[in-house]
Amino acid sequence: MYELTPHSVRVKAGIVGGELRHIRVAERVEDLTGRVDSGPRLYGRLVLKNLSADRSVLIDGGKVVFADAKDRAIGLGPESVEPAIRLGDSYNTTSTRLAPGQELARDIDVEFPVEALKPGRLRGIHVQINYSVAPFKRDLLEFPVALPRSEG
Repeated sequence: MYELTPHSVRVKAGIVGGELRHIRVAERVEDLTGRVDSGPRLYGRLVLKNLSADRSVLIDGGKVVFADAKDRAIGLGPESVEPAIRLGDSYNTTSTRLAPGQELARDIDVEFPVEALKPGRLRGIHVQINYSVAPFKRDLLEFPVALPRSEG
């Protein structure tokens, strides 16, 4: 297990606040041989909150970028997939809607570049979340119902 500092980071962008908690990197190594069984992975808990009192937010997934000393992306390798974060409620969806004041929490488990494990190589981890603000709109729905006239 590799310790990252700080262990928790809070950010705010517009009306969305977020926290990345319990950040760590781990890889599986066989005890007897020392052979790496599975490469390094970044784990943590992402918590997002709509800070607005009257506007909804559509959170549309995100990605993780590992940056070197010059703030350039550290690649994962030719056969790796970009580390994406799914924020939808089901496996098939990437987006979710947050009502005013609502909070969302998701576990993060993405591939971590081996190159970033070298001393002094990793400068930062950028968690990029896509979101759009929906205007808070109220509308009136009317059902035209009338009582029949009585014949009298």
